[in-house]
Amino acid sequence: MDFEPQEVSERAAAADLAEGSRVAEHLKCQQCKGIAVNCYQTWHGCRLCTACATEWKRQRDVANHCPCGEDDQPGDCLSLRLTPYLPDTATRREVNNLTVSCPNKSRGCEHTCARKHVDNHLKTECKFELTECDLCEQEVPLYRLTSHHKNLRSKAAVASLEPCVRTVTALVR
Repeated sequence: MDFEPQEVSERAAAADLAEGSRVAEHLKCQQCKGIAVNCYQTWHGCRLCTACATEWKRQRDVANHCPCGEDDQPGDCLSLRLTPYLPDTATRREVNNLTVSCPNKSRGCEHTCARKHVDNHLKTECKFELTECDLCEQEVPLYRLTSHHKNLRSKAAVASLEPCVRTVTALVR
């Protein structure tokens, strides 16, 4: 079994919840109140998203308390400075199982999946993922790449394109 805390990519982390999905309060960052993707837990027990944990750690020499503002024991402050936070594996697992929309939803992809499967979807299935055209270096959705290449070969299409594309096409002839 894999006991490493599961981290997702930035694109998967930024994926919006699928329509109708709800997030339990315990899956939210106690600092920014967003979904606690790739989260950490402070020694005090507070849950922080990566951005808030990084910022808090950067400022922790000035802040003598947990980000929530509470300290249960007089020794908490010292302990927090020595061991600021650890990956919150259980919460990461729950957050990564939330259903999200594909990051390419705005381009037309209607796929939804668990957050932990977003990267695989983008690499292997999503026809709306942008890819760079080898001929002109323009980014186009994968489903349009074949027709984009064909259009670059027609004289009418080349005439209407930017000068750099005409130069590339002239070299290809």
